[in-house]
Amino acid sequence: MQSDPTRCSECAGETEVGFILDFTHSGVVQQKWARGPVVRKWIGGVKTDVTLPVETYRCKSCGLLKSYAK
Repeated sequence: MQSDPTRCSECAGETEVGFILDFTHSGVVQQKWARGPVVRKWIGGVKTDVTLPVETYRCKSCGLLKSYAK
């Protein structure tokens, strides 16, 4: 059973949806989740198979962050 992302699992406070910024050399993007272990490319970076954007919920009361790949 999945918990309600609109309620904090620590204090039951109200949460708000957002995302964690991922800073790159070419700008700022939304963080993504990738399946499997890290496999590095020979020219830099990593190989990816499936990626999903990550949504993060922040509790307005205690500040707890909880992230979900959707």
